[in-house]
Amino acid sequence: MRVCIIGKSKSNVSLEIKIALEERGHVCKRLQVVDIYFSSIVNQFKALHRRVDLDQFDIFIFRNITHGDREYVFTLANYLASLNKIVFDGFLKKYIENNINILFLLSQHNIPTVQSIFTLGRKTARDILIDLPHPILIKQDNSDTKNYIMSDEWTDSYDAVRTNTYKKFEFQEYVNTRTLYRVHMIGEHVIGGLKRQILDKDNKLSFSNKFKSTFFRVEDHLADLSKKVSQALDFAFFHIDFVEINGQFYVFNVKRSTDFRLFSKLSGINYCQKLVEFLEKTYQNRYQ
Repeated sequence: MRVCIIGKSKSNVSLEIKIALEERGHVCKRLQVVDIYFSSIVNQFKALHRRVDLDQFDIFIFRNITHGDREYVFTLANYLASLNKIVFDGFLKKYIENNINILFLLSQHNIPTVQSIFTLGRKTARDILIDLPHPILIKQDNSDTKNYIMSDEWTDSYDAVRTNTYKKFEFQEYVNTRTLYRVHMIGEHVIGGLKRQILDKDNKLSFSNKFKSTFFRVEDHLADLSKKVSQALDFAFFHIDFVEINGQFYVFNVKRSTDFRLFSKLSGINYCQKLVEFLEKTYQNRYQ
């Protein structure tokens, strides 16, 4: 089995996956998106690498794709699939990766999420804010991290919108809780969970909080909901953050390129090994 991991950089997580694959006798190469180019001559369209023959690989895994590369990756994933290559994640062959598409697909499967709002218009954003209950979370930049600030008053929200320079506006409902429930998945299989308690004294849940994480057993009702998320999105290796509101779980965030190292450390479960076993089974089902 020959595996290619494509991303924005050669991260430590992708290195751990590479080592686990090689220990089981497989070939793995890590490539960066910027080193791949497209060529179209007459009716021949190809994706090429400056030094590596992409056709030699059976499986392609896309990890940590930056915002600016996602349209490019959409075409690359579809090109590789047309060659009968296995592409993870399947989502990338159908949609450009962004939060709007993720939330759209979850809604199509009746999966509850916390309220999120997106708009390209500054005036529209200001008008929306007038009617939104505060406090609220406001995304502050165009980075791939969920860099939100907490806004307690409408006037603070107005200032955040006014000074926003990247011309995309994203708001998320504030949830009054100190706990996130993170479920780690491989395909439709629940591997385990981390209960994440906020350490910040102000009790304001946002993506910039510091957490204390402990392993927890994922109960059946949350496991069933997690499997529905996997089916809706066609993600392979990812985690879901849930919040509990009045006894019901809501999706707070879904991260495709999960960093599983803390989960493996706290749970004693070798996530990377299970990932490799999943790849082997997928390969066998396709080619053997």
